[in-house]
Amino acid sequence: MTRESIAELIRAWRPRYKRASRKEKGRILDELKHLTGYHRKSLIRALSRRSTGKGRRGRPRTYTNEVRAALVQVEAGGEGATSADEPSHHGPDPEDGEA
Repeated sequence: MTRESIAELIRAWRPRYKRASRKEKGRILDELKHLTGYHRKSLIRALSRRSTGKGRRGRPRTYTNEVRAALVQVEAGGEGATSADEPSHHGPDPEDGEA
């Protein structure tokens, strides 16, 4: 069973699990454990999780346009700098004869 199909299965069972009694929840967990091979605790977390799909929680990132431009430049390697311009190691270059 693929992760996508397991996620789909959990989404389908979530409403039933949320309104089930304690005894029914145990049966649902047993059945899903058998179907997915997941541990009960993992299933409890997955079934209890909110299904909003809003993504990242917490305080939103606040980057100004200047900071974003700088980050893009750093990610691209700076102003014209390439990896060949810089040594790939730290310390003296062994080819220079310095030890």
